[in-house]
Amino acid sequence: IKLTASFAASQSIESTQSYSASPSVESTQSTYASPSIEPNQSFSASPNAESTPSIYASPSIKSTQSYSASPNVETTASFAASPSIESTQSFSASTNTEMTQLISASSSIESTQSYSASPSVESTPSIYASPSIQSTQSLSASP
Repeated sequence: IKLTASFAASQSIESTQSYSASPSVESTQSTYASPSIEPNQSFSASPNAESTPSIYASPSIKSTQSYSASPNVETTASFAASPSIESTQSFSASTNTEMTQLISASSSIESTQSYSASPSVESTPSIYASPSIQSTQSLSASP
């Protein structure tokens, strides 16, 4: 499977710039962008899966991220490319869900991203991209 700038998850869910969640699914999306930035982000989650991608992009950046995750899958990918951009984000999601998000964004941005998702699936991608950078990520994971 080759996915670019989109998500495709099992259970026949495909979404772009949107949320799609089936039973027992939590999707959390956060986007942090500085001036003249276009970040793209979408979620597709199947039963008992939690996908939480976040994209941090500064001027003139193209970040592309693709996920494919089915039940009982744990996929983790992270990218870091400066200059001087860090971003921080914190999520905690369970059946009885508490979700907490901390956002700090400025010209010099510091941020961190960490995810904890149950039941049985954790996908945690993070992309940090600075000017004139193209990051492309493709994940495909099944049980």
